[in-house]
Amino acid sequence: MKHTLNQTLRKLNTTELELQDVSINLNRTAEDLQTALEQHAHCNETSQRWDWDLFSLDMYVNKTISPEVSEQLRSSWDDIAEMMIGFTITDQFITFLKHIDERPWSMLYTDRYLNKVFTREMAESFSTMWDGINEKLVGVTMTEKTIELLKYVSK
Repeated sequence: MKHTLNQTLRKLNTTELELQDVSINLNRTAEDLQTALEQHAHCNETSQRWDWDLFSLDMYVNKTISPEVSEQLRSSWDDIAEMMIGFTITDQFITFLKHIDERPWSMLYTDRYLNKVFTREMAESFSTMWDGINEKLVGVTMTEKTIELLKYVSK
């Protein structure tokens, strides 16, 4: 009887250890899922905030996006976002930006930016918008149809 009791106790201890391992794996999986959901939400926000009219500029229309152009766009958004920190994003400020830079600025009219002081966090978010899509567009020729398609799938 004592032998059977000891055997059952060992089996119980083994089962508890296995359960602990499974629980740890389940928690990691739940954390990974949460991270994936947050990244997916960020990706959706990014595509919805991106102003695809940028590619309607003469410098991009009917041209293929090269890795160099992609990097140039990404770094230029970084520079602009850094300079905007501390400014309140008003209609007047956006109009000013349109006069000094030919990029489309309509994304600044979203609730996230309009009538708010542009913070470092906003600058980082603004800069990373391009990071999420730049590599995917390398090799794509920016025709008017392509730009319209990008706008359509971003809705």
